[in-house]
Amino acid sequence: MRGLFSLLITLFVGSSVVAQPLFKIEHSLELAVANSPRIYVATIDAIEPAVKLGAPQMLHLKVKETIKGHHRQKHAVLLNHLTDAQQLAQDSGTPVLVLEIDNTHKALVIPLTEEPSPKALTTKFDVIRDSTKLLEMTKELAQETIGIARQRSVRVRVPQAFVKDTHWMKYYRTGGGVSLHVPVDKQLEQHAKTWLRDYPDHSIIGGEAIEALRYFKTDENIALVRSYVDHDEDDETAEDTDHQPGGRSFNATDYAARRTLRYWGVPSEAEEDSENADKAE
Repeated sequence: MRGLFSLLITLFVGSSVVAQPLFKIEHSLELAVANSPRIYVATIDAIEPAVKLGAPQMLHLKVKETIKGHHRQKHAVLLNHLTDAQQLAQDSGTPVLVLEIDNTHKALVIPLTEEPSPKALTTKFDVIRDSTKLLEMTKELAQETIGIARQRSVRVRVPQAFVKDTHWMKYYRTGGGVSLHVPVDKQLEQHAKTWLRDYPDHSIIGGEAIEALRYFKTDENIALVRSYVDHDEDDETAEDTDHQPGGRSFNATDYAARRTLRYWGVPSEAEEDSENADKAE
């Protein structure tokens, strides 16, 4: 009887525990290069143990080539989590690409392995696997971003199809996903329109694309954003919470469209019709 009671308790507890979705936030290569005052190729000379559990680890690096910033023969950076690939890079002497983002000691450290493997994501969601291509793109972007102190960014969810055969897939298997910080630059407007066109049924991607468009107020974009307002949600009997994150009928694209129009100071079509009706009376 006691064993049965223990079993029932175990089953009850086990059924009550719901796995939480996991999310990963990454920088696109374009943003990482723009916001890194120092970029270089190095080898890992030593890995300093963390001073306590959960504390960052320090990597001591010997610089082989400087891509951006003042050249120094040695650098040291902090990493919150040391990956197996980074540990292997030290053991094998494999060079690493280091991007010191935001002028801090924390950095992106990407092993430049000879075999193809997922190394970085671009703003277009392309996965860069080849080390030579990664270096070429990094050098080209570094030249394009000379003089930029800090690039503003927005965040967008990466569609699962782009990372289906990479280590990032583990986040989608939990019900979560990967979000990518991308730069607010002249290409973003077209990227946002592409995301809206290519993912019409993905409310989150649609919402983030519209949030990105707020930096590009034009008559064309006003009309486009207005077209994503769900007029069925304008029913006066609907509760206000329905339009908020967590509401029972929440639509991220509709919510972002309303927010963006308010940010621009532009009424939605329904609000404009209501104003015109009031004037006519």
